Amino acid sequence: MVDVLVVDDNEIERAGRELVLGRRGHRVVAVDWTKARRLESEADVVLAVVRRDTTTFDRWEALRAAGPLTRFGHGSAKRVALTVDTIAPSPMSHLRLRKAGADAVLASSQVDTGDLLDGLVRAVPVEPMRAWRLVVERVEVGTACDPRAVVSYVLEKAAADPVYLRAFEPGTPQNRSGVSRRRAHTLRRKVANLGDLRALTPMSGGPARDQSLPRWTDVVAFVNQCRGWHPTDEEPSSTELPVARFG
Repeated sequence: MVDVLVVDDNEIERAGRELVLGRRGHRVVAVDWTKARRLESEADVVLAVVRRDTTTFDRWEALRAAGPLTRFGHGSAKRVALTVDTIAPSPMSHLRLRKAGADAVLASSQVDTGDLLDGLVRAVPVEPMRAWRLVVERVEVGTACDPRAVVSYVLEKAAADPVYLRAFEPGTPQNRSGVSRRRAHTLRRKVANLGDLRALTPMSGGPARDQSLPRWTDVVAFVNQCRGWHPTDEEPSSTELPVARFG
């Protein structure tokens, strides 16, 4: 028997996981993300079901509001982020979930039966955090990258001036972003620092620029990966998400 905490904003699927795991002999507490933030749990396994919200700038709004997953469960608890979407998490979203405290990141479709869900809580496949470097667009992302801090910084600036949100609409050039050159330079510098970014190719032509920082367009692309944006978000069908099957 395993003490399990299920965190999910979808009432039906949350109840389904609670029922299935309970029938298999586990002690289960199932709550939404708002209640989870106020809950003190000593669970052995935390199943954090994360759903991208395409109505908010930060697609992982519930995760950002809740804080690190390490606050859920006891000190040696295993924590699994179950993503629910028609797309796989981008490298930055995957990194964000891992740095939030997830020992493993799985698509909910990988554990959509009772037997698979039971097997998961009995033996969580812990993924070791390794030293790595990623390339996103024309930017190299280093090991100190903090995607959550990148998104929080942009939202902090946007709280004072909404133009910062419009500036990060995908494909927006700097001269049409509404952000002055001085502010754009500050954004590039701050995001590069929080994201541990290094420009891979120097810029040529045009006015003199700081060659040590990524291009504005690369910073926009990087921030959008950090916040969990995907091109299909602009399509009407993007809200149609798979439904888990339990039995």
